[in-house]
Amino acid sequence: MRDVQCTVEARATYDTLPAERRAQLDKAVRILARDPFRKTSTAPLGPDEHLRRAYVAPGLKLEYMVDEADAQ
Repeated sequence: MRDVQCTVEARATYDTLPAERRAQLDKAVRILARDPFRKTSTAPLGPDEHLRRAYVAPGLKLEYMVDEADAQ
């Protein structure tokens, strides 16, 4: 599983979410930490495969970067 880090802004937004939405996001992050290139639920942001987007719940989108040095 990969290490997950977030920006200060992302954490501030997370902290304002209701508990149900935080639980949805936590589950999605755990799944993406195991397989950040999931073909069924993610897409690249532009030409770089390491910049990704995932819609993880209705109205909840993640944009993230995969650092290959972190792969285990």
